[in-house]
Amino acid sequence: MPANSGFIGLGAALKIGDGASPEVFTAIANVKSISGPGRTAEIVDTTHLGSSGGYREKRPHLKDSGTVSAEVSFDPTHATHANTSGGLIYIFENKLLKNFLLDWSGCVDASGAAMDWGEAFSGYVTNLSQETPMDDLVTLSLEITLTGASVLTDLS
Repeated sequence: MPANSGFIGLGAALKIGDGASPEVFTAIANVKSISGPGRTAEIVDTTHLGSSGGYREKRPHLKDSGTVSAEVSFDPTHATHANTSGGLIYIFENKLLKNFLLDWSGCVDASGAAMDWGEAFSGYVTNLSQETPMDDLVTLSLEITLTGASVLTDLS
């Protein structure tokens, strides 16, 4: 049986683009975990009176890249978290469409080689929520709702 060729997420980064040309991406500080993006497709029912076999007929239609969610150790003084230009709170409050990059180039594969890949997408920060536990770090959970396709990108 061949060895697993996957990679571990340690070293990954979720980055925000600055909108300049060329665009510069800055890593969001203190990211603990990232989930998404996903890919789904709406299904259109194409059944008609001449359909045979007694089964509905369907086909895929519009696709959706869904959301990206992340949990960070919250630091309201950090530029990528703050309510100042470029921070997550600022981006949310001002309903800004931003480019993001899920960057795996800090990860290594099973052979120890760098994963020179990422996933690029555009979206809006649509959810921010903090948790203040008694015995752990304060966290900020965020959700980015994607608009358009997410694209696997060779970062080498």
